[in-house]
Amino acid sequence: TTPAVKKYSKYPSMREQLRYGWASQGGTYNGPKPNAVFLILTVEGRLKRLIETLTTFEDHVNKYLKYPYVAFNDVEFSDVFKTSVKEVVTTDIQFYKIPEEHWSVPEWIDKDRMKRGLKPRKEAPYMDSLTYRLMCRWNSGFFFREPILQNYDYFWRVDDDVFYYCPIRFDPFVLMIDKKKEYGFTIALLELMITIKTLWKTTKQFMKETNTPLKWDERKFVKRNEYAGCHFWTNFEVGSFAFFRQQKYLDYFNHLDKV
Repeated sequence: TTPAVKKYSKYPSMREQLRYGWASQGGTYNGPKPNAVFLILTVEGRLKRLIETLTTFEDHVNKYLKYPYVAFNDVEFSDVFKTSVKEVVTTDIQFYKIPEEHWSVPEWIDKDRMKRGLKPRKEAPYMDSLTYRLMCRWNSGFFFREPILQNYDYFWRVDDDVFYYCPIRFDPFVLMIDKKKEYGFTIALLELMITIKTLWKTTKQFMKETNTPLKWDERKFVKRNEYAGCHFWTNFEVGSFAFFRQQKYLDYFNHLDKV
């Protein structure tokens, strides 16, 4: 254990963390606790991995922040799974089966053409996985529409491949409110361009049709009017539901979804 971790082994109170955590960066928020939730998308076969993740997450994050969880799956969770997870978390957790219409191939997709494209490629993982594509589609266009989440304003995605080894000394949702931020991520890598051959072309088409210029902070993803290939992973992300529920985002998703 590093000295820094030892120093904060006894986690500060919310008042203390607001004082010397994000507040030291100029924060002024003193309103009510944000209406936020932790999101989990997982399957039965990853229970052991999820328990490991939640153990570190509870130890270093949620036993102090005290936000609820919602766990998602495209099938019903078993009683064994639910009981095992409830034994680890310290706040309420709900288990939710994703509706079939949110986790299925849309009717307008050419199924034969789709099957021809589902072939393994050495240079890119998951090229032959339909489940992976359904997951990406849900993460892009449907998680924020689920009825169970409609009463929340913010979310933090807890992935069963992410582990937390040091205390989080601030409430990220408070930081987002105070700094007027809508989305945050931690990992950005170069995209495998073979997997998104028409994404930028389709995006430019949408921008032209809807008269949507690039914002200043979006230009860092573009070089010489072409997508630079930098993309962020959703294994760890925090965000505002309002951002995803706004009409412009929905229009963009629907455009990509139906091209």
